[in-house]
Amino acid sequence: MKKSLAIVLMVLCVFSVFAQGQTETAPATTAPVETTTAPVVEKAAPKKMVYATSSFGMKFSPFFAATAYDQEVVDFTQGGLLAADRGGAIIYDGINGETHSYNGTDYFYQGMGSVEVVQNADGTVDYKLTMRDDIKFSDGTPATIDDVIFGIYVLADPTYDGSSTLYAQPIIGMSEYYNSMKSADSMIYAAGKDNTDFSKWTKETQDQFWADLDKAGEAFAQEIVDYVVANYAPSYYSTVADSLDALMASPELQVKLGMSLWGYDSYWKEGATAADYWAGIVDA
Repeated sequence: MKKSLAIVLMVLCVFSVFAQGQTETAPATTAPVETTTAPVVEKAAPKKMVYATSSFGMKFSPFFAATAYDQEVVDFTQGGLLAADRGGAIIYDGINGETHSYNGTDYFYQGMGSVEVVQNADGTVDYKLTMRDDIKFSDGTPATIDDVIFGIYVLADPTYDGSSTLYAQPIIGMSEYYNSMKSADSMIYAAGKDNTDFSKWTKETQDQFWADLDKAGEAFAQEIVDYVVANYAPSYYSTVADSLDALMASPELQVKLGMSLWGYDSYWKEGATAADYWAGIVDA
């Protein structure tokens, strides 16, 4: 490297001299240049940890781990904002670290965050959380308090179906948040087919919702008709047809029997189909 650097510097100095003083073309000169081949460095094989446990549920997520064995993997690969000592006590000042004694031995603990607990006169408690600013994910992306807040929102979401019960804790505002949210489907349904307020969803979304619902509803109503015909036709055909053969040959009369036995007689009309049956169910 020293020889190569010296050659480069010499060439630069010579070029500078020629650029400033030469008026005639100088004869071309060559200088021997040493070349070296960099040694091939083999990448070290990634280190592996072998861990024996019982059967996995294969849900290695801090939100959805369902078995104790999956949770063990989560504990290996995920980090919590607050640390705990060997006895399970919270490390309140994890950023600066605390020394706790266990079985006569002192141990020093640090964590990703610290917490200050404030008891209020009205009986409520404030937990003031602080997170270190040098935490990163495994891909190098900085981890911030926003990631912690995201995790809280996941566990508090009404559609969350994991094992955490954070949503049931007496956190101020939690009950209002958890119980006030409605699914888009339920809101579109409540607004009705004639809704013209598209501030929360588009007309295309609304039209597609009702088209899908009606398609599924028609199939549902047809299942009722098929069930009624298969199980009750011989006993109740006389309520809608002159003969069993007439009932079995007429899809319209079968729909009528299905509506009659399920209490939807008032929604019957000539030529009714399973779609009409479903419309009656929705109206009712």
